[in-house]
Amino acid sequence: MACRKNSRRRFRRLAATALVLLILGLVATVRMGSPAGDGRDSLIVGETMGTTFHIRILPHASPRLMRRVGRALDRLEDIFSTFRPASVVSRFNDFRGPGSFRVPPEMVEVVDFALYLARLSGGAYDPTIAPVVNLWGFGWEARRGKFPDRDAVGRALRATGYSKVRVFRPGRLVKEEPRVRLDLASVAKGYAVDYIWKLLRGEGYTDFLVEIGGEVRVSGTYSGRVWRVGIEAPLSDRLPGEEVLRVLGLADGTAAATSGSYRNFVTSREGQAYGHVIDARTGFPVSNGVVSVTVVAPRCLAADGLATALMVLGPDKGLALARKFPHTEALMALNTGSGFRVVQTEGFASLVQDGPAVPYAMSGMEAADRRKGWRPADGRGNIR
Repeated sequence: MACRKNSRRRFRRLAATALVLLILGLVATVRMGSPAGDGRDSLIVGETMGTTFHIRILPHASPRLMRRVGRALDRLEDIFSTFRPASVVSRFNDFRGPGSFRVPPEMVEVVDFALYLARLSGGAYDPTIAPVVNLWGFGWEARRGKFPDRDAVGRALRATGYSKVRVFRPGRLVKEEPRVRLDLASVAKGYAVDYIWKLLRGEGYTDFLVEIGGEVRVSGTYSGRVWRVGIEAPLSDRLPGEEVLRVLGLADGTAAATSGSYRNFVTSREGQAYGHVIDARTGFPVSNGVVSVTVVAPRCLAADGLATALMVLGPDKGLALARKFPHTEALMALNTGSGFRVVQTEGFASLVQDGPAVPYAMSGMEAADRRKGWRPADGRGNIR
């Protein structure tokens, strides 16, 4: 019953999203922002990958650029969205072999990194966790009528394993187990940020910020200063983006991504909350006290995937993993029962700045939701 209620609430939330976007005309549109420095900045705002995006460009952007961004994001959804039955990842998931499956270069790059991260994390992170994610009701399949027991989780786990997928260049994937399915949600948004970042640089733009669902990468400066990006405080009873945990100064080319369990979770009839981040080794949502992780790295693909992996590994092993990546820093917020405390890598403090973040520059769980005026009613992400 609890799962059915959450499913209905999720549907109402998605319907509300569509209505707001329709009314405001935010999908794939460009409007001029407020004055920034000597010129004016442009804001490209829209919807992609089940969330929202926006790109802040100084001094201005053209309608042609907006159309290029829209086409690029649509192409990436055609590759990575499990909610599109004809997408490349959906067709790969349906593929039973034998032989290999042809995929575009974008998917080769993402899967290759995801498998690399899975090996480094000892399987705590695993892009083949899709059957378990769906079992818990966080994937593209409908929620079940009850929470899974250990037997059901064990059966789903037998269809997972990062060693059962191999990448063959150029452009082919092989399944060692026909039932294996990929869920690339933990890295696809980060890759999309990098993709659009490269597109803008290729068009000659130097000063801009790209944000998709709270994953961020910056270029150049904001009115001559480093981009100041906020980290959302992991508080489920606040408006998304209402309270900031830290403000970071991000240098040219730097990315930041946040993963957390404080918004996207379901609650059992007994009141037990289960977050959407799954420990791929056990098949159960993480329960190590970590409520959010922010990673700053040279690429958003790496920051996005690492944020999820660190959520699973916890503070000691997680921060140790972050230290293996050059020019990468991480911050974790840990639940104390009465609030939270933070732990971080040695260089993270040097990124923290005083003062407010740049408008619309926020790294957090679905940070873009703040523009829609949503307020969770009871910690389950339901609209009041």
